[in-house]
Order: sequence, then C-alpha cells, then structure tokens
Amino acid sequence: IGAPPESQAAQSEAWSAASAYGALVHDLGKIAVDVNVELADGTTWHPWHGPLDQPYRFKYVKGRDYRLHGAASSLIYANVIPAKALDWLSGFPELWAQLVFAFAGQYEHADILGEIVSQADQASVAQELGGNPGR
Repeated sequence: IGAPPESQAAQSEAWSAASAYGALVHDLGKIAVDVNVELADGTTWHPWHGPLDQPYRFKYVKGRDYRLHGAASSLIYANVIPAKALDWLSGFPELWAQLVFAFAGQYEHADILGEIVSQADQASVAQELGGNPGR
C-alpha cells in the first residue's frame, strides 16, 4: 500500500498467494475446535497429529464458541501450507505480518489482507445461503 509500482509488481504474486492461503486457512481451525473426531480404535484424533490413517466418526461440539476457529487455525496451518511457500512469503515483511495475523484469526490487525479474507468469507457464506454477496 503506497509502494511504488515496481515494488507492487514485484510482490503481486506473493500477495495473490497470501490471499489464497489466508482464505484457505480461515476455516481450517474448525476441525480443531468445532468437531470431535474419534478413530475406529477409540482414540481421539487432532489435526496436529497429521492425516487420518483409519476410519473415523465425528460429532459437532455443542455450545462451541464461533470465534475460536479463527484462532485455532494457527495450530495447523503449517500442516497444509508447504514450508517452502512459508519461507518465500516470510521474505515480504509487510505481507508476512498481515498473513500471520490472518492465520491467528486476528483480521482486525491483518490490514488489507484481513479485509480480503473477511470479504471472501462473507461472499462465500452469502453464496452458500443463497444470498447476495454484494450486499
């Protein structure tokens, strides 16, 4: 924001990737806090354990805190986004700070990236509910 055009052009791919990763990770925390996953052997699975390796069943947590999943995304984003991508994005300090805030669900501190992710989420929810995302 406010950067010279040359700098903006050099960072455009990184900002596009960060926007996509921010949107991808936005609801990722739901599998950590909004559902209980029980494996066939009776043990509880958590997303930081890695991929599911046996049959499972799940149930939604009653009385869940709707806001918690945003913060919980920070527990598992590194399991989904390749380390090389994170290394690359960390080379853009302004973008990186915003992305880290977005990964933690702190969109109010994530500046323009937080705005992009929030608007994308609102549009997705509106579309799913049959509403107008432009409202």
